[in-house]
Amino acid sequence: ISQAFSWMCFFARCRMTPLGATISLLLLTRSLCIRHEADAEAAQADRDELTPKPTFHPDLVGAMLQPLGWLPREDCGMPFVTTIRLSGNLRQQVIDHPGDYFSYSSDSTVLAASEVSQFSVPKAADSKFDAPLVGLPVLPGHKLSSVSGTAPPSNVELLVKKLQEETEPELKFEVGLDLRRCFEGIVDLTGADICGSQALDRLASGALAQEPILDTMGKGGATIIANLPDFVIKSLEEEKGEYDILKEVMPGIGADLQTEIRRAGGCFRTAIAPICAVVEVPDLDAGNSVHWMIMRKVGIEGEKTLKLDFEGDKIDKQDLKGPKFANNLRDGKTFLAAPDVWHRKDAGFVKLFPNGLMMGECGSPEAAYVLEKDAKLLAEKRMTDYSLFFQTYSPTETSSDAKCTCYNDKPKFPLVLNAKSKQYGQMRIAVGIIDWIERKVNTLRELGLPGSTMLPPTEFKEWWMRMWPVYFHLPQRSLDETGRLGNTSPAGQVEMLSKDHEVVALQKIKWSGGFTSGFTSGWSHKVWLEDQKKYCYSSQLQELYSEHISSGSKYKIFTGDEGRIVSMGSCKGGPNALLVAWNRLPGRIFEVLPEQVMQIPRIFVQQS
Repeated sequence: ISQAFSWMCFFARCRMTPLGATISLLLLTRSLCIRHEADAEAAQADRDELTPKPTFHPDLVGAMLQPLGWLPREDCGMPFVTTIRLSGNLRQQVIDHPGDYFSYSSDSTVLAASEVSQFSVPKAADSKFDAPLVGLPVLPGHKLSSVSGTAPPSNVELLVKKLQEETEPELKFEVGLDLRRCFEGIVDLTGADICGSQALDRLASGALAQEPILDTMGKGGATIIANLPDFVIKSLEEEKGEYDILKEVMPGIGADLQTEIRRAGGCFRTAIAPICAVVEVPDLDAGNSVHWMIMRKVGIEGEKTLKLDFEGDKIDKQDLKGPKFANNLRDGKTFLAAPDVWHRKDAGFVKLFPNGLMMGECGSPEAAYVLEKDAKLLAEKRMTDYSLFFQTYSPTETSSDAKCTCYNDKPKFPLVLNAKSKQYGQMRIAVGIIDWIERKVNTLRELGLPGSTMLPPTEFKEWWMRMWPVYFHLPQRSLDETGRLGNTSPAGQVEMLSKDHEVVALQKIKWSGGFTSGFTSGWSHKVWLEDQKKYCYSSQLQELYSEHISSGSKYKIFTGDEGRIVSMGSCKGGPNALLVAWNRLPGRIFEVLPEQVMQIPRIFVQQS
């Protein structure tokens, strides 16, 4: 049966059908194929669950984490390189007894520290040095990466010869990645450096003291430890090359987060969950090495989540990829999943919040702005299949929009926003982007078929950003004829919009257009623009239901699209709107609501 389905899928992929078959048969064949391949993907996920995952050793990981709080920071994305200077007695001991210090690595390709190696212990008996090791500990199984600046010898005999030629040789071991500077300038909700010594010291103590609890919700091949303070520790999947991907992309991500354009995000710089470090911990029992990623949690540490009742389930988190993946085979695994899984995915979100979430004034425009910048950045780095993750919390008096402090503090992570739903009332959500180290595009998507969320990066970014405004509705803002915006601004200041300034779209916007039965639809007025009359399109399609995306538009712009302000006021000159000429749609003018765009650069003036 499986082989028969595979042949059916072959015909469907090639848009072929046997001689004499109808188009209806072809469509049926394609539908069956989609279901078959979705089943296959779910089965593969189940097989991944049966494959042994990396073992978490709290003592070894804790030992690697302990120096992170005080170790000097390297540039973003630089490897942690531990240097061991051999001089005096230690050099002679290594030459006389190399087997006590080195053996072949688990893959038998290079030399590595042996099981009885004592490199990490200062040799106090040797008066010529107090601490031969500079950097993180060297554990048994760590691979030798260089000797005195040259490639490591291929065997012990050549290593001994090299050491005999040098009076004070230096051994170097690459033991991870230093990512602490990649997120520099961002603080956590307590005001502490997001990758600073305070949080890292607490993590190291927790890793050594607590019994780890594994997160079993994920269907991948990673081991996840989620019960440690402030951080999640997750194994990188070596077969996907995740360590090499991070090594490649993190310098560029760190540089992007420091650009001036990011500052328009006010109290937010990024929603990408910060990865502060990667440490390598050899697993001698399994005969391999595991790279452990140290990532900040998306949540409010020390505060209980707000659990929402739904079909007998208590739900306090959501893992979202966009409305086009809700309740259909575009996400095959979720479509076939058990309720405790799909309740926390797009399929569950649209049932929990059938009208979406109305966002509070404080920080929501800035959040939409930085999330689009993040999605664009990830697409440029060829990433796909990442998730918008949030947890729900009860509202507090200090979380009132009237007491907004989004503009005056350092940028924070995670993004904490006020929200309201018709079904559950007021709440706060802590938001971040997780699972963003993924470049694989599923075969189904490469062939133009649904069934997987692993789309090509640019397409995934566009689908992902449709959550604005289908899932998340930005709060209304007033705008007068002078360009003065109402609602939340820095204390004593008002945000201003100005003619001929650039704006960026914070959500996807769609307009109807054309003629219907002799009447105009989609434009209601003509306006003068550069001595010419232009049609002014004012009839926007509204997104009222999270489960159903509106259709029938003639013109559309996407989140992140840029345009130029033509004038303040609606097509007919009314308040609380502005006219924009979008770069994507030249020669036309469109009426836009003030909450749908952000002027770049932003301008604030003292309130009179």
